Amino acid sequence: MKAEIDSAKEYDYGAVKSDDTKKGDWQVRCEYLEDRVIARVYSCCGQRISDSDLSKCDTNHATNKDGTAVTKDYDTNQKISKFASDYESVLLYMAAKSQVEFQKPSKGYKTSGNEATYNVGYYGDIVDLIAETSTGSDVQKMTYKELKTFTMKTGASFEDEIASESGEDGDWWRTNKSASKENGFGPETNSELKNGSPLKYVYTYEFSGWFLDEACQYEFNPKDDVDFSLVVYAGYKLIKSQQ
Repeated sequence: MKAEIDSAKEYDYGAVKSDDTKKGDWQVRCEYLEDRVIARVYSCCGQRISDSDLSKCDTNHATNKDGTAVTKDYDTNQKISKFASDYESVLLYMAAKSQVEFQKPSKGYKTSGNEATYNVGYYGDIVDLIAETSTGSDVQKMTYKELKTFTMKTGASFEDEIASESGEDGDWWRTNKSASKENGFGPETNSELKNGSPLKYVYTYEFSGWFLDEACQYEFNPKDDVDFSLVVYAGYKLIKSQQ
């Protein structure tokens, strides 16, 4: 870590000038220092922010390849950055706490079939999705986003812990724990080409439960003891009908 700090100190911060009217030179210099000591990388291309080359990024740091927003992630190849990225989990471990993070997609599609429970998603319209599904697979990977996170005692069951919550967290779980149409998203209407003719379909997404994996194969059992932090994913049954 000392070598990484010494390397960051050698940079000529005095030459850095702000091109942002809302930030002064000193603010930008602090950001440069932070990006070199606690190194981060752009999620779109993996380039380190402090040494990035815009011409080498396919999206010019504007979006990720799947259309989602670019994030600045810790560069875990840097010891200081790895420590910073693990710091929260270390504190949780010391306090005998675990986190259960619920994630939910914002959009999903399936190119064929009438009903399925699965993880599927795409940012764009259904015609483009069919064109991009060159592998023969009906399913595209879902992009999930954080919906709700609970911090609880390690070794306890999630259900027991959340049962004692009478406030917002408890209300959220009581509303979202069971399969119901209200917890789904959609419906969405899309056109597909069949034998050269456009057909219009309505996609209705019905919530089918919480799962331990993105493929939605292993259901989350809230009665089980939580011995470490978990990420659980919303699963949906898709009903496709011709309009």
